[in-house]
Amino acid sequence: MLLTVEDIEGRLSTKFSAFNGELDDLKLLRPTEPVLGIEQMEKQLGIQLPEDFLSFIMAYNIDNLSLGRVAFGCGKSYPSFIIEMNQYNGFNHWWLGDNRPEGIVVIAISDPYTILLNTLDKRVYAMTSESTMDEFELVATNFNLFIRALGSLFLNTATVDEIRKEVGADSRTEFWQIMAV
Repeated sequence: MLLTVEDIEGRLSTKFSAFNGELDDLKLLRPTEPVLGIEQMEKQLGIQLPEDFLSFIMAYNIDNLSLGRVAFGCGKSYPSFIIEMNQYNGFNHWWLGDNRPEGIVVIAISDPYTILLNTLDKRVYAMTSESTMDEFELVATNFNLFIRALGSLFLNTATVDEIRKEVGADSRTEFWQIMAV
């Protein structure tokens, strides 16, 4: 059974509180000020975020969060990170061709995966640098299940097989096995 987000928050706080703030990027921390730029991000990228993802980024400061092997931000505003990762700049983009696939955005990165959220079907996918545009791996049927699975795996409260089943992951995906290493 997957931990709740609140359980993950508490367990991470307990686990890393002894480090006096040095490992705060490994904890789910509440923001100290309102998250700004979400509406601008949605407008600029032509998307509408699913409610579970929107609620999560409003409830937690993920500007520099790493949960297990997955990094959600890079130290700056998370909405700015999302824009930068998903905007065509003529050189560096994760998709093939000139146009980003409709409704799909990068929300996090990991080695060797890029984590994608399909804002239309609300599913979470993963791709590697070798993936083609139609080889995305379904890793969770929604963001809430994804974050709960990621936290449960990191905190060793669920097995890879349990997670695959609970999140509705594609049975051929190696994502959860790699995240467990």
